[in-house]
This record gives sequence, structure tokens and C-alpha cells, in this order.
Amino acid sequence: MLPIASRGPAAGPTRVVRAVVAGGASVSLAVAAHTAAGAAPPPAWLVLAAGVLFVRLAYGLAGRRRGLAAVLGWLTCSQLLAHAAFVLANHPTSAAPGHHHHVLRPSELLVELDGSTWARAAAMVLAHLAAVIATGLLLHRADRLLWAAATLRTTLPRAAARIVGPLAAAAARLRRLLVLAATADEASGSRPDDRNLTSAPPVRPRAQPVGRSARRRGPPAGRVVTRPAV
Repeated sequence: MLPIASRGPAAGPTRVVRAVVAGGASVSLAVAAHTAAGAAPPPAWLVLAAGVLFVRLAYGLAGRRRGLAAVLGWLTCSQLLAHAAFVLANHPTSAAPGHHHHVLRPSELLVELDGSTWARAAAMVLAHLAAVIATGLLLHRADRLLWAAATLRTTLPRAAARIVGPLAAAAARLRRLLVLAATADEASGSRPDDRNLTSAPPVRPRAQPVGRSARRRGPPAGRVVTRPAV
């Protein structure tokens, strides 16, 4: 089983939110279509029961990503089920004392319809179908955006690590090079400047001897000067 973080919107609180949105949209659409057709509003307890049932069914379907056909099929089935339940709930199931009345079966609903009722029913079905398609498109679009956001949340840190990692390594190498260059400059500044020593002019010997050499005359000792014979 995949961990919750890797399953994205198909697990955890996000799955619950998706189920609540889908179930709430289904029961709200059913109540709106039922009252728009001129029928009496369904009982509150029935609306609440239908909402709980639809949320539970939607939670089971939200275990993985669903396509547009699955969303439209879910809405259509939920609308048919809710509409039949609302019609049966609004029809009286018991007669007053002294009157005989039987429970209306779902198969008898079609028999009691006249021409005008059929026309109203056809218009209601078309309007209801358009509402189902519009709601299904909106739900599917929102689900796609949710899955895209979850995918982006997973892949964005990896992409950022691939981009920022080499940049950080290059910055670290550059900083080390700058530190080495600064250390080399400090070491060279503490030594005597060889260039100044080599560029100084050579010391020229003095023309006049000084010291003991000044009192000394004649050739150096140990050398005999011979003159050529005349």
C-alpha cells in the first residue's frame, strides 16, 4: 500500500473533502431540480439521509483519480435515486380515517402521468441533464486542478533541489577560491619585497682608498718590479 503522501488527493483529509464536495453537490442538485419542477420540497431528514449516503458513496469512489465519464455517471445515478426517493416521500402513504388509499409503487408513477405532465417531465429531464453535465464538468475540472497541485507539490522540491544543488556547490567552490586568494595575498605581504632588492642600483667602489690602504704606497708585498736593461 502506498503511503498517504504519495497517493495525493486519493487519501487523507483531501479524500474526505472531495467526497463531501461530490456528495453535497449531488444532493443539492437533486433538491434544486425537484423543487424547480414544481414538486413540494422533500423532508429535511430525507435530504440529510441522502447527503450522508452520497458522501459515503463518493468517498469510496474517491480512492483514485476518476475521469469525466465516471463523474457524469455518478451524478446521473445519484440524481435518479434522489429524485425517486423525493417523489415517493412526497406522495401520501396513508389515507385519512374512513378513506381507502394504497401505497403508490414506483411503477405506477408512469401510469398516472398525462400529456402535460409528460411535457413537464421531459423539460425537467432536459434541464436536469444540462445541470448534471455542467456540475460534472465543474467537479471534474476542480478534481484535475487538485491532482495537478498535488503533483506539483511533489515534483517542485525535486526540481528545485536539482537546480539549487549545483549552484550551491559552485558558490562553495568560489568561496574557497576567494579565501585561498586572500590567504596568499596576506602571506606575500609579510615577506620582504624581492623586487625592490633587485631593482636597487649596485654599490660602486670608492675611488680613494680609506683606512690602512691610504697609508700604503707602492706595489703589493711579495711582487718584485724589474726594469728592462738600457
